[in-house]
Amino acid sequence: MLSIEPSPWHPKTDAFFGIGQNAMKYIIFLICVTAINLIFGIMNIINGSLFEKGKLTLVSGANLVLGICLFIILIEFIAKKASMGKESDEES
Repeated sequence: MLSIEPSPWHPKTDAFFGIGQNAMKYIIFLICVTAINLIFGIMNIINGSLFEKGKLTLVSGANLVLGICLFIILIEFIAKKASMGKESDEES
């Protein structure tokens, strides 16, 4: 059977971040960016500037939608980090 070994010039990467890299710095960065987008999105809802003439405004809507999308990605990062931690505990 043919087996393909990973190349030494291209490190093995996972779906979200490279193996062996510090995942916490990505998670902290995502927490900050997600919080900023969600705060601005919620402030636009409170101020009433989310809609103009019945239409979603570009900046206000983008902040809210991007904040929600980044929150989903953040949850995936945290779940992946937790599953990687469990795998390394089982190997020990």
